[in-house]
Amino acid sequence: MMEAQIFSTLISKVGALLLAEKGNGELLGIEAGIVEAVKKLREITDKDNVSQLPKQLESLIKKCILKNLLLEDIQEDDNLLREVATFLNKEQLQLYLLFWKKNRVKFHELAIKNAFKSSNRLIQTKWRVDIKANGSDGADNDINEIEKVTEPEEGEATAIFELSLKATNAKNINRLRFEVDRQGAVEFCSELDKIDDALLRFQ
Repeated sequence: MMEAQIFSTLISKVGALLLAEKGNGELLGIEAGIVEAVKKLREITDKDNVSQLPKQLESLIKKCILKNLLLEDIQEDDNLLREVATFLNKEQLQLYLLFWKKNRVKFHELAIKNAFKSSNRLIQTKWRVDIKANGSDGADNDINEIEKVTEPEEGEATAIFELSLKATNAKNINRLRFEVDRQGAVEFCSELDKIDDALLRFQ
């Protein structure tokens, strides 16, 4: 029972620092409550690796924040559970799950808040395919007919992208235009899809 209480205190202390945006190892090793909890756990468990728990818990919390994991997501993620089992026992995992259930929304809101601190945000993306074609002049019916589309050579620009960027609290919109070849267009669109998928998790 004593070990569970101390471990719960340790999780709460680490979580409080992250919510106060004082993580990244800055205070994990010197914050009085964390140091005291680690000291007591070392005395009770007699394990040398206890001193690593604050950083391991910080890493676990950040991973759950980044993926916006629900409680059931953690419980069903075999890879994550195997990783967690290397530094938490079953009882400690249950205590962590209780902590996450209580604080997930707070961390989620903080992540959303920090996402809009960037100096520039992407607000719109436009793109078009640039192809070469030969056709008739359509003199009889005022309609040009395409007779042949020329396949672009490897490395040749085939798409034009325009990104609209807006700085936080700014009125002006900056636009970035660039050309890419076929492979570049496929890869760029793929990355945009990944961003869309990530944003859906945070809605």
